[in-house]
Amino acid sequence: MGYEVLNSNGEKIILDDKAFSSGGEGEVRRVVSPACYKNHCVKIYYKQKRTQMQADKIQFMVDNPPAKIQTDRFMIGWPIQTIYHLNREFVGFMMPLAFSGSITLIYLTSLHLSKKLNADWQKYSRYNGRDGLVARFKLMNNIAIPVFLLHNTGKYVLKDFKPENVLVTHSGEITIVDMDSIQITNGQKVLFPGTAATQDYIPPEFYNGIAGRTAGVPLERSWDNFALSVVFYKLLFGLHPYAVTPKNQKDDSSSDISDNISDDLFPFGNNTHKIAGFPPPHDKFHILPEPLQNFFKRAFSLNAVDRPNADEWGKLLHDIVKNAEKLKPSKPSKPSKPSKPSKPSTPSEPSKPSKPSNPPKPPKPPKPSKPPKPPKSKSLVKRVLLSIVGIVGILFIISRLFAPPSEEQLKDFEKYKNAAITNYNFAKKNGDKFAYKEFLKNCNKALSIKKDDELKRMKKEIDKETK
Repeated sequence: MGYEVLNSNGEKIILDDKAFSSGGEGEVRRVVSPACYKNHCVKIYYKQKRTQMQADKIQFMVDNPPAKIQTDRFMIGWPIQTIYHLNREFVGFMMPLAFSGSITLIYLTSLHLSKKLNADWQKYSRYNGRDGLVARFKLMNNIAIPVFLLHNTGKYVLKDFKPENVLVTHSGEITIVDMDSIQITNGQKVLFPGTAATQDYIPPEFYNGIAGRTAGVPLERSWDNFALSVVFYKLLFGLHPYAVTPKNQKDDSSSDISDNISDDLFPFGNNTHKIAGFPPPHDKFHILPEPLQNFFKRAFSLNAVDRPNADEWGKLLHDIVKNAEKLKPSKPSKPSKPSKPSKPSTPSEPSKPSKPSNPPKPPKPPKPSKPPKPPKSKSLVKRVLLSIVGIVGILFIISRLFAPPSEEQLKDFEKYKNAAITNYNFAKKNGDKFAYKEFLKNCNKALSIKKDDELKRMKKEIDKETK
């Protein structure tokens, strides 16, 4: 039979009996008929969410769309019609259906590709060298375009941009969803506030009490610029840009990431001296083109105004991809042709006999060796002095071995221990072999300064797992 609703023109829309997606606000059903809406779906709000304010917000979005909401590369899950119950009660909105075969971007922002993904997705593998990196750059470019179009209206801030709200196909088509939670403004007046935000994607100015704390004061686009850069960093490296171990850790009840955002602890930012260690995937930051490194450094700073926006990201990524595709793999050099053998002399041209060489001169008889001189008393003194120096050196080394570590050595010990623990936790959680090696390296450095039972226990566990 289908689930029947009406659009704003009173036209009957038939939806699928079952929802294919649901969340905290409602559920989403495919459109069955009319045929002109075949590639669309409808979000039906739960009863408690069917407020007049939400109805007004959806109608504003229907009347004020971005310049484009759909191309062959991206799609915005934008309301195109307000939907009503048969009794004319507001229930939701219609939007374009995501590209076929779409999955959430979370699958590509984790450290390793999920085993559930088929061979079509392997081009995004981080073990795929330059080609894998370029494939991810293209995705980033496709994400930047719709974000730019939304910001370019001057009315919209996403507020809750994160991988869960981005769908992607293996061919690189992007769909941005959850659009009904955005902030809508008219100049500096908030018409409809954003209804959600996620801690790990909120910029430092919120935690420092500068933005997002006062009702009626609009969020700037720099809020989204921060979240966009976090998503891009996770897409490239598989971890959050602020996933570090600070030297001064706060209590366990607070979120590590949000604390690090608040304290401006980006591994390649201005406060590296406050960071005790970070997981190995961050080290790959240095392989990025320098302009891209600079974009991330601008994005993850306390200067919100200087953050690269979606337009800047799109232009930079387009240029990087364009230049990367010009670079073709070098072809293997052809083996050099063997040199032609010299022509043998023909009978008509006999070779000339070589001139006889002069007879060699007889070797000179060796000079008789001089008898060795008897040792002088000075050599005995020299040997005694060397022995004394050697004994003093040994005593110095022994004293160093048994002496307590200096203040400087204790600082180094703490640094190596923190780095070892960070790599240990990362290795245990993700099974990362490089992290295992980094743990052992830092662990050995720490133990060379001072004994530590915790590090010894960790080392034994790692040794068992890697055998």
